[in-house]
Amino acid sequence: MEAAYVKKATEDLQSHTKRFQHYYDRYNNHLHSLDIEMKLLQESTGKMRELERLGLALDKKVAQVKGQSDATIGVNSPLTPQKTISVFTTGEAKNFLNDIFRILLRARRILSASYCIGYFIPGTDEEALGAHEVLQGKLEEAVEVVSEMVNRQYQ
Repeated sequence: MEAAYVKKATEDLQSHTKRFQHYYDRYNNHLHSLDIEMKLLQESTGKMRELERLGLALDKKVAQVKGQSDATIGVNSPLTPQKTISVFTTGEAKNFLNDIFRILLRARRILSASYCIGYFIPGTDEEALGAHEVLQGKLEEAVEVVSEMVNRQYQ
């Protein structure tokens, strides 16, 4: 009788340890990805600043060329001042990329926290646990797709 109790207690402990390890590993993996993506955000911010500087230099050079050759460049030329504004100086590309990174970072934080929540959902409440895992899986899938797209640019 006592041996059966010890065996059951050992199995329960192993089961709980395995379950805890699963949730902890997933939590930790998302925190690690969060750190990587934070570094990518910093890199992308630096790269966007450099592109902005290059765009301003390009605009300046085009304006100089236009000023030197007004006689040869017509009013409808692609080099008119209204058409020389660089894509990199508008800020739209920079804001778009920063917004994507910030949304991705927020989603990573939510995912990592969702594993803590999932761990504390009682195993007896299969409906709640199932719904949680379905939503968690959908978010994780979307985050991984976006993360892959963002990371592809910097590898």
